[in-house]
Amino acid sequence: MDKNYFENQSQWEKVLAILNQEQDQQVDHTDLSPEERDLLTELRQIKALSESYTEIHDFNTDAKWHELRLQLQPSKTIKKLWDVTWIKYAAAILIFLSALIYLKVHRDKTGFNTSTAQKDFQPGGNKAILTLANGKKISLTDAQNGQLTKESDIIITKSKDGQLVYTMAPSVIANKTAQINFNTIETPKGGQYQVNLPDGTKVWLNASSSLKFPSSFASAKERTVTLNGEAYFEVVHLNNKPFKVKMKGYDVKVLGTSFNISNYENDGFIATSLLTGSVMVDAKKNGDVVLVPGQQAYLDAKGGGLQVNTIDVNNAVAWKNGDFVFEKAHLFSIMKKIERWYDIDVIYEGSFKGFNYSGQVSRQQSLITVLDMLAATGRMKYKINVQRKEVILMEN
Repeated sequence: MDKNYFENQSQWEKVLAILNQEQDQQVDHTDLSPEERDLLTELRQIKALSESYTEIHDFNTDAKWHELRLQLQPSKTIKKLWDVTWIKYAAAILIFLSALIYLKVHRDKTGFNTSTAQKDFQPGGNKAILTLANGKKISLTDAQNGQLTKESDIIITKSKDGQLVYTMAPSVIANKTAQINFNTIETPKGGQYQVNLPDGTKVWLNASSSLKFPSSFASAKERTVTLNGEAYFEVVHLNNKPFKVKMKGYDVKVLGTSFNISNYENDGFIATSLLTGSVMVDAKKNGDVVLVPGQQAYLDAKGGGLQVNTIDVNNAVAWKNGDFVFEKAHLFSIMKKIERWYDIDVIYEGSFKGFNYSGQVSRQQSLITVLDMLAATGRMKYKINVQRKEVILMEN
């Protein structure tokens, strides 16, 4: 195409305006000059070609096409095409399309499953079931904000920011002989939830976790809750009424502090990480220890006794702050967290010996984005079975 055809800026604006108006069909504009019609035809072809790559995950064709249109729009201060030649635009578009092709080939080599590109698994969110003392179940996922129920003068509310809040009437606080009723909150795979307990203690539950607790601590000698899974605690200090987290063969006793406990049965360990204050970890047959901030008590189900390590506690609570953080973590350990958060199952084809990774990624990213980061090392590839909600990992 001759570069002198479109020296007039208005011709570009006219053709681009027509192209912007065209949605699902092409219109034959008889009022266009031959040069303008040639330009319109070429731009249609470029747009069609770019849209042919929409199967590439996380590539927003509409947004990129919009960017190209803006790039093709000459500055209002430029009157001649010599400053914004068609050759420059064509080169930019060719580079853009070449990048698309490269991405497609690269993803195919790393095991990208193009058939599932538009069916990615999205991250988890605020999902939980509350079971009251009488056995009634309330879906916190579906419940409207506001008061959910009233149990023995204890008001249970779902706040606007998705928290479960217990508010006790003065009569409940003063009653030292009241019967203790237990509630249980459970998060599914792909779920998390925050609970404000009756004493004001805040608990963040990770995916596939449960917390059993009394609806009132007024008549209890100590504040005892039972945990399965993972939770972060910010415990309110109460004189002469310690707080205890019970697990199978393992207790954590505190007065007022913030700490994280990871206690998933299929992980094969219990880890208590202390951020502030002081806690005593009682591992029963495996001994006990008092932690100071920055320490982690680690108990391996396979034996070895209770170990105390100095760690970066921010990594231990990264999940609560919306991130995955891995520090020389084995692929199996990483994928267990991914399984729970994206509600999928993982199948391994290979031994994956020595597959350790370090890195950080937001838990708000889609599953494929996270898997692509792991596959980018070139050591593994993956496929996704959407119907079975499975990820198949293969050694490269």
